[in-house]
Amino acid sequence: MYKSNQLVFAIVLTFAVGVAIFAQVRMDPHSVELSPLTDRLLEIKRDTPDLPPERFAEMADELLQKLGINFQFSLDQTTCAKLLAEKHKQKDPDTPVKLTGSLKSIGGERASLEFPEPSFHPTECGGCYITLPVLEARRIDFVSVVRGRNIRFEMPSNFFAERIFLVDAADLNGVKQEWRVPQRMEPIGVTYDETVVFLSFVEPELADLSLLVYDTGNFRIGTRADAEEGGIGKIFKPETGISTAFEYRMFERWTKKYVVLSKPPCNGQTRK
Repeated sequence: MYKSNQLVFAIVLTFAVGVAIFAQVRMDPHSVELSPLTDRLLEIKRDTPDLPPERFAEMADELLQKLGINFQFSLDQTTCAKLLAEKHKQKDPDTPVKLTGSLKSIGGERASLEFPEPSFHPTECGGCYITLPVLEARRIDFVSVVRGRNIRFEMPSNFFAERIFLVDAADLNGVKQEWRVPQRMEPIGVTYDETVVFLSFVEPELADLSLLVYDTGNFRIGTRADAEEGGIGKIFKPETGISTAFEYRMFERWTKKYVVLSKPPCNGQTRK
């Protein structure tokens, strides 16, 4: 688990974009850098291609708990429209859009962050989103790595995370569990007690690994063999009540049936 050297903040999300669409942040913001986790894992795989999956997973998990994983938060349509408007005003469209957020601590102190440049995609792919290095993501809050410190933030009302659902295998309606995940990733397993979903990494070089997402919002890294213990999931199309926005996967393991719903890669490709 991550070490709890955390400060607790409640977000008062007032973005200052470019010259400032909203209130100008008076103090210099702390810059939030993307997690180098994936690059580090690819480097390890390249340098030691024969590394056993178990050892690779141990090393990967140690890095995850330190660096966090890049987590994509989609923004609401109003914020996306203002960001795009500001971007279109620029003489050079390739100039990065500066995005800062005003934060208020529970104790009343104020802080500000400069986020990584937002990305823009079609509406069906989330419209626009920002990526932050995250150690934990729940409905009400998330833990991000800022300058080497783990800080817990309240989840802003205009931040939306991708979710994966476990539904009742009998009627496919009742939601038994849901997990907030870093991006659209393929579910490749679920634990017997239904508290953890295993995800496949997007990068082919990391096929030996799996990302574990807990019902507590925490992340760990294990092997793909751990994820597929008990049986491999199969995509199916329900006869009734199907949601076209999701893929349905059936896992039959330990004499039980588990049905997991997840959104497929957007336009045939996973967002990066």
